Amino acid sequence: MQVPIVNAQGAQVGAIDLPDAIFGIEPNRAVMHQALLRQLANARLGTVKTKTRGEVSGSGIKMWRQKGTGRARQGQKRAPHWRKGGTVFGPRPRSYEQDMPKKMRRLALKSALSAKAQANQIVVLQDFGLTTPKTREMAALIKTIANPRSTLIILPQGDNTIVARSADNLPGVKTLRHDYLNVRDLLGYDTLVLPVEAVAQIEQHYFKDLGLAAPTQTSAPTTPAVSPAPSVAPAESSAPTGLGTTASAGGDLGADLGTTLGSSLASDFDTSSSAATGLDADDAPATGK
Repeated sequence: MQVPIVNAQGAQVGAIDLPDAIFGIEPNRAVMHQALLRQLANARLGTVKTKTRGEVSGSGIKMWRQKGTGRARQGQKRAPHWRKGGTVFGPRPRSYEQDMPKKMRRLALKSALSAKAQANQIVVLQDFGLTTPKTREMAALIKTIANPRSTLIILPQGDNTIVARSADNLPGVKTLRHDYLNVRDLLGYDTLVLPVEAVAQIEQHYFKDLGLAAPTQTSAPTTPAVSPAPSVAPAESSAPTGLGTTASAGGDLGADLGTTLGSSLASDFDTSSSAATGLDADDAPATGK
Protein backbone atom coordinates (compact mmCIF):
# COMPACT_ATOMS: atom_id res chain seq x y z
CA MET A 1 0.00 0.00 0.00
CA GLN A 2 1.51 3.29 -1.12
CA VAL A 3 0.89 6.38 1.00
CA PRO A 4 2.13 9.90 0.21
CA ILE A 5 4.67 11.60 2.45
CA VAL A 6 3.85 15.21 3.35
CA ASN A 7 5.91 17.93 4.96
CA ALA A 8 4.91 20.42 7.65
CA GLN A 9 3.24 22.64 5.02
CA GLY A 10 1.04 19.80 3.78
CA ALA A 11 2.80 19.42 0.41
CA GLN A 12 3.59 15.97 -0.90
CA VAL A 13 7.34 15.34 -1.02
CA GLY A 14 7.42 11.61 -1.74
CA ALA A 15 5.73 8.29 -1.16
CA ILE A 16 6.21 5.27 1.07
CA ASP A 17 5.18 1.66 0.66
CA LEU A 18 3.41 0.41 3.77
CA PRO A 19 3.61 -3.40 4.11
CA ASP A 20 0.35 -5.12 3.27
CA ALA A 21 0.96 -7.70 6.00
CA ILE A 22 0.43 -4.95 8.59
CA PHE A 23 -1.58 -2.18 6.92
CA GLY A 24 -3.46 -4.15 4.27
CA ILE A 25 -5.22 -7.07 5.95
CA GLU A 26 -8.93 -7.53 6.47
CA PRO A 27 -9.71 -6.10 9.94
CA ASN A 28 -10.87 -8.68 12.46
CA ARG A 29 -13.59 -6.88 14.42
CA ALA A 30 -14.02 -9.64 16.99
CA VAL A 31 -10.34 -9.69 17.92
CA MET A 32 -10.21 -5.89 18.07
CA HIS A 33 -13.22 -5.88 20.39
CA GLN A 34 -11.69 -8.48 22.66
CA ALA A 35 -8.38 -6.61 22.76
CA LEU A 36 -10.16 -3.36 23.61
CA LEU A 37 -12.13 -4.98 26.47
CA ARG A 38 -8.93 -6.55 27.75
CA GLN A 39 -7.12 -3.22 27.75
CA LEU A 40 -9.99 -1.47 29.54
CA ALA A 41 -10.18 -4.25 32.12
CA ASN A 42 -6.45 -4.22 32.76
CA ALA A 43 -6.60 -0.48 33.37
CA ARG A 44 -8.92 -0.97 36.35
CA LEU A 45 -7.25 -0.69 39.73
CA GLY A 46 -9.54 -3.06 41.58
CA THR A 47 -9.12 -1.27 44.92
CA VAL A 48 -12.80 -0.79 45.79
CA LYS A 49 -13.81 -2.38 49.08
CA THR A 50 -16.78 -2.54 51.42
CA LYS A 51 -16.82 -3.71 55.03
CA THR A 52 -18.66 -6.77 56.17
CA ARG A 53 -20.37 -7.19 59.57
CA GLY A 54 -17.10 -8.44 60.95
CA GLU A 55 -15.22 -5.27 59.91
CA VAL A 56 -17.56 -2.38 60.81
CA SER A 57 -17.30 -0.68 64.17
CA GLY A 58 -19.76 -1.55 66.88
CA SER A 59 -20.31 -3.92 69.75
CA GLY A 60 -20.97 -7.60 69.27
CA ILE A 61 -23.19 -7.86 72.32
CA LYS A 62 -26.77 -9.05 71.93
CA MET A 63 -29.02 -5.97 71.73
CA TRP A 64 -31.69 -7.36 74.08
CA ARG A 65 -32.67 -10.61 75.55
CA GLN A 66 -34.11 -13.32 73.38
CA LYS A 67 -37.60 -13.53 74.99
CA GLY A 68 -39.98 -11.46 77.03
CA THR A 69 -39.68 -8.10 75.27
CA GLY A 70 -42.30 -8.57 72.59
CA ARG A 71 -39.82 -7.46 69.97
CA ALA A 72 -38.20 -9.49 67.28
CA ARG A 73 -35.14 -11.38 68.32
CA GLN A 74 -31.91 -9.66 67.42
CA GLY A 75 -28.23 -10.38 67.66
CA GLN A 76 -25.49 -7.76 67.36
CA LYS A 77 -26.08 -4.33 65.92
CA ARG A 78 -23.44 -4.79 63.22
CA ALA A 79 -25.86 -7.00 61.30
CA PRO A 80 -26.48 -5.88 57.68
CA HIS A 81 -30.11 -4.91 58.20
CA TRP A 82 -29.21 -2.30 60.81
CA ARG A 83 -28.06 1.23 60.08
CA LYS A 84 -24.23 1.40 59.96
CA GLY A 85 -24.17 -2.35 59.72
CA GLY A 86 -22.00 -4.42 57.43
CA THR A 87 -22.48 -4.92 53.69
CA VAL A 88 -23.36 -8.29 52.24
CA PHE A 89 -21.76 -9.41 48.98
CA GLY A 90 -20.14 -6.01 48.43
CA PRO A 91 -17.17 -5.45 46.12
CA ARG A 92 -13.80 -6.62 47.37
CA PRO A 93 -10.26 -5.81 46.16
CA ARG A 94 -9.41 -8.03 43.23
CA SER A 95 -7.59 -8.06 39.94
CA TYR A 96 -9.51 -7.50 36.71
CA GLU A 97 -6.56 -8.51 34.56
CA GLN A 98 -7.31 -10.49 31.42
CA ASP A 99 -4.82 -12.47 29.41
CA MET A 100 -4.64 -12.69 25.63
CA PRO A 101 -2.30 -14.67 23.37
CA LYS A 102 0.46 -12.71 21.71
CA LYS A 103 -0.69 -13.62 18.21
CA MET A 104 -4.15 -12.28 18.95
CA ARG A 105 -2.71 -9.05 20.33
CA ARG A 106 -0.62 -8.57 17.20
CA LEU A 107 -3.63 -9.37 15.03
CA ALA A 108 -5.65 -6.72 16.85
CA LEU A 109 -2.94 -4.11 16.20
CA LYS A 110 -2.70 -5.06 12.54
CA SER A 111 -6.49 -4.92 12.22
CA ALA A 112 -6.63 -1.46 13.78
CA LEU A 113 -3.82 -0.15 11.54
CA SER A 114 -5.44 -1.69 8.47
CA ALA A 115 -8.78 -0.12 9.36
CA LYS A 116 -7.07 3.28 9.57
CA ALA A 117 -5.36 2.75 6.24
CA GLN A 118 -8.57 1.69 4.51
CA ALA A 119 -10.31 4.80 5.82
CA ASN A 120 -7.45 7.04 4.57
CA GLN A 121 -6.83 8.22 8.13
CA ILE A 122 -3.04 7.70 8.15
CA VAL A 123 -0.76 10.68 7.47
CA VAL A 124 2.95 9.98 6.97
CA LEU A 125 4.93 13.07 7.97
CA GLN A 126 8.44 13.86 6.77
CA ASP A 127 9.43 16.15 9.65
CA PHE A 128 7.68 18.25 12.29
CA GLY A 129 9.95 21.20 11.61
CA LEU A 130 9.92 22.43 15.23
CA THR A 131 13.02 23.84 16.88
CA THR A 132 11.41 25.01 20.14
CA PRO A 133 8.22 23.96 21.96
CA LYS A 134 5.48 26.09 20.37
CA THR A 135 1.83 25.18 20.84
CA ARG A 136 0.78 27.65 18.14
CA GLU A 137 3.02 26.06 15.53
CA MET A 138 1.87 22.57 16.44
CA ALA A 139 -1.76 23.65 16.22
CA ALA A 140 -1.14 25.08 12.74
CA LEU A 141 0.62 21.88 11.70
CA ILE A 142 -2.22 19.65 12.92
CA LYS A 143 -4.79 21.88 11.23
CA THR A 144 -2.89 21.60 7.94
CA ILE A 145 -2.31 17.84 7.76
CA ALA A 146 -4.82 16.23 10.14
CA ASN A 147 -8.02 16.64 12.13
CA PRO A 148 -7.37 19.14 14.96
CA ARG A 149 -10.21 17.69 17.04
CA SER A 150 -8.99 14.09 17.10
CA THR A 151 -5.36 13.29 16.21
CA LEU A 152 -2.92 10.70 17.51
CA ILE A 153 0.78 11.47 16.93
CA ILE A 154 3.21 8.56 17.08
CA LEU A 155 6.66 9.56 18.33
CA PRO A 156 9.71 7.74 16.92
CA GLN A 157 12.64 6.61 19.01
CA GLY A 158 14.80 9.41 20.37
CA ASP A 159 14.32 12.74 22.08
CA ASN A 160 10.81 14.02 21.29
CA THR A 161 10.49 16.58 24.07
CA ILE A 162 9.83 19.46 21.70
CA VAL A 163 6.99 17.68 19.89
CA ALA A 164 5.44 16.31 23.09
CA ARG A 165 5.47 19.68 24.88
CA SER A 166 4.10 21.45 21.83
CA ALA A 167 1.07 19.14 21.73
CA ASP A 168 0.40 18.81 25.47
CA ASN A 169 -2.03 21.75 25.68
CA LEU A 170 -3.98 20.92 22.51
CA PRO A 171 -7.37 19.34 23.24
CA GLY A 172 -8.07 16.33 21.12
CA VAL A 173 -4.37 15.74 20.30
CA LYS A 174 -2.33 13.02 21.97
CA THR A 175 1.30 11.99 21.56
CA LEU A 176 2.24 8.34 21.98
CA ARG A 177 5.58 6.55 21.78
CA HIS A 178 5.91 3.99 19.00
CA ASP A 179 6.48 1.17 21.50
CA TYR A 180 3.26 2.08 23.40
CA LEU A 181 0.98 1.51 20.42
CA ASN A 182 -2.38 0.08 21.48
CA VAL A 183 -5.85 -0.65 20.15
CA ARG A 184 -7.66 1.81 22.42
CA ASP A 185 -5.78 4.85 21.16
CA LEU A 186 -5.85 3.71 17.54
CA LEU A 187 -9.63 3.35 17.62
CA GLY A 188 -10.21 6.38 19.82
CA TYR A 189 -8.71 9.01 17.48
CA ASP A 190 -9.69 9.82 13.92
CA THR A 191 -6.32 10.68 12.34
CA LEU A 192 -3.04 8.85 12.86
CA VAL A 193 0.13 10.88 12.21
CA LEU A 194 3.15 8.65 11.54
CA PRO A 195 6.64 10.11 11.07
CA VAL A 196 8.69 8.30 8.45
CA GLU A 197 11.09 6.94 11.08
CA ALA A 198 8.24 5.49 13.16
CA VAL A 199 6.98 3.23 10.36
CA ALA A 200 10.06 1.02 10.32
CA GLN A 201 10.35 1.14 14.12
CA ILE A 202 6.79 -0.13 14.55
CA GLU A 203 7.53 -3.02 12.20
CA GLN A 204 10.71 -3.92 14.06
CA HIS A 205 9.19 -3.63 17.55
CA TYR A 206 5.87 -5.44 17.11
CA PHE A 207 6.15 -7.70 14.08
CA LYS A 208 9.76 -8.86 14.05
CA ASP A 209 9.03 -12.20 15.74
CA LEU A 210 6.01 -13.14 13.65
CA GLY A 211 7.95 -14.48 10.68
CA LEU A 212 7.10 -11.58 8.39
CA ALA A 213 9.31 -10.38 5.57
CA ALA A 214 11.92 -7.72 6.15
CA PRO A 215 10.53 -4.20 6.55
CA THR A 216 9.93 -2.45 3.26
CA GLN A 217 12.51 0.19 2.53
CA THR A 218 10.92 3.63 2.54
CA SER A 219 11.55 5.77 -0.47
CA ALA A 220 13.61 8.86 0.25
CA PRO A 221 11.61 12.08 0.15
CA THR A 222 12.33 13.92 -3.09
CA THR A 223 11.74 17.54 -4.00
CA PRO A 224 11.43 18.81 -7.59
CA ALA A 225 14.02 21.57 -7.01
CA VAL A 226 16.84 19.14 -6.24
CA SER A 227 18.54 17.62 -9.27
CA PRO A 228 20.03 14.11 -9.09
CA ALA A 229 23.70 13.91 -8.19
CA PRO A 230 26.07 13.29 -11.14
CA SER A 231 27.36 9.78 -11.58
CA VAL A 232 30.92 9.12 -10.48
CA ALA A 233 31.33 5.90 -12.50
CA PRO A 234 33.63 7.42 -15.18
CA ALA A 235 36.01 8.76 -12.52
CA GLU A 236 36.12 5.38 -10.81
CA SER A 237 36.76 3.54 -14.11
CA SER A 238 39.44 6.01 -15.25
CA ALA A 239 41.49 5.60 -12.07
CA PRO A 240 42.27 1.88 -12.57
CA THR A 241 43.03 2.47 -16.30
CA GLY A 242 45.58 5.15 -15.44
CA LEU A 243 47.17 2.93 -12.85
CA GLY A 244 47.35 0.04 -15.29
CA THR A 245 48.95 2.25 -17.96
CA THR A 246 51.51 3.50 -15.48
CA ALA A 247 52.27 -0.02 -14.36
CA SER A 248 52.70 -1.27 -17.92
CA ALA A 249 54.90 1.72 -18.75
CA GLY A 250 56.99 0.98 -15.68
CA GLY A 251 57.24 -2.66 -16.75
CA ASP A 252 58.40 -1.73 -20.27
CA LEU A 253 60.93 0.70 -18.85
CA GLY A 254 62.28 -2.02 -16.57
CA ALA A 255 62.49 -4.45 -19.44
CA ASP A 256 64.38 -1.95 -21.64
CA LEU A 257 66.69 -1.06 -18.77
CA GLY A 258 67.37 -4.72 -18.11
CA THR A 259 68.13 -5.38 -21.76
CA THR A 260 70.53 -2.42 -21.98
CA LEU A 261 72.33 -3.35 -18.80
CA GLY A 262 72.55 -6.96 -19.89
CA SER A 263 74.05 -6.06 -23.26
CA SER A 264 76.57 -3.70 -21.65
CA LEU A 265 77.63 -6.25 -19.10
CA ALA A 266 77.96 -8.90 -21.74
CA SER A 267 80.17 -6.71 -23.92
CA ASP A 268 82.32 -5.77 -20.95
CA PHE A 269 82.63 -9.40 -20.02
CA ASP A 270 83.77 -10.33 -23.53
CA THR A 271 86.37 -7.53 -23.58
CA SER A 272 87.72 -8.44 -20.17
CA SER A 273 87.84 -12.11 -21.18
CA SER A 274 89.82 -11.38 -24.33
CA ALA A 275 92.17 -9.09 -22.43
CA ALA A 276 92.70 -11.75 -19.84
CA THR A 277 93.39 -14.36 -22.52
CA GLY A 278 95.98 -12.14 -24.20
CA LEU A 279 97.69 -11.53 -20.90
CA ASP A 280 98.00 -15.24 -20.21
CA ALA A 281 99.47 -15.92 -23.68
CA ASP A 282 102.04 -13.17 -23.43
CA ASP A 283 103.09 -13.84 -19.85
CA ALA A 284 103.06 -17.60 -20.00
CA PRO A 285 106.76 -18.01 -20.61
CA ALA A 286 107.56 -15.44 -17.95
CA THR A 287 105.33 -17.23 -15.53
CA GLY A 288 106.90 -20.48 -16.37
CA LYS A 289 110.43 -19.13 -15.76
